[in-house]
Amino acid sequence: MKPFALLATSLLLVIGLAAQDTTSSGPQNLAAPRHVLGIDVFPTPATPFSGRDCVDITTHAASGSVQKAHLDGALVARDRRGRVYREIRVWFPATPTPRSRLDYIILLDPAAQTRTECKMEARSCTIASLDQSPEARPWLDGPFDTAPYYLHSVGLGSDIIEGIAVEGTRISSSLDAGVFVNNEAPVEKLDFWHSTELKIDLSVVRSYKDGTERVVHVVDLSRSEPDPSLFQIPANFAVIDLRRSKGGNSPTNAAEE
Repeated sequence: MKPFALLATSLLLVIGLAAQDTTSSGPQNLAAPRHVLGIDVFPTPATPFSGRDCVDITTHAASGSVQKAHLDGALVARDRRGRVYREIRVWFPATPTPRSRLDYIILLDPAAQTRTECKMEARSCTIASLDQSPEARPWLDGPFDTAPYYLHSVGLGSDIIEGIAVEGTRISSSLDAGVFVNNEAPVEKLDFWHSTELKIDLSVVRSYKDGTERVVHVVDLSRSEPDPSLFQIPANFAVIDLRRSKGGNSPTNAAEE
């Protein structure tokens, strides 16, 4: 195992936890509002798609009861130019179905090298430079162990999700059950079902040592070119361009008409 692959994999475990961005700390609390991010989507040209991120969460209470929640509806899309649209929603518990509110959207434009984040309630967008997209997750070449994560990888074979061929990889950890990472229970195993054709994971299963399981998957997948209007800054939103702040200049604050 090369050092860079080991480092990337260790970071993957931590980032995978942070990407879910729950508002509670410690073991999962389904009664708390939360942001839930979905699959990673990079600005890769010539691989258009659209779909909705869904998350199924199962938790085990100390009393032995099992809680389940299904979070549905966050739109994600990428066009042939590699531009990415992603919704970030706040989910609120409700019976029988959780409800959500669109909090902000993220727009990535590889040609303009911009990352734009638009807050819906504030009706404002901030434009920043787009960092270099990370390379695709390295395919691990077998078992390995190193502190503090003690990771092991194994292939899960092939499958079909939403009509797309995917390859599965499982990364497991031997972290002690009492150790927490990013204020969450440690991950026991991560299952990734990756489409090499679309260059995205169509399903990610996170199994935690406290019995929690979170399944992120893409539904209503379309390979058609998404609506171009998705990748535009919403009309009448104020715009702060942080790219112009370099060299001591003040950020530009303008309004989109």
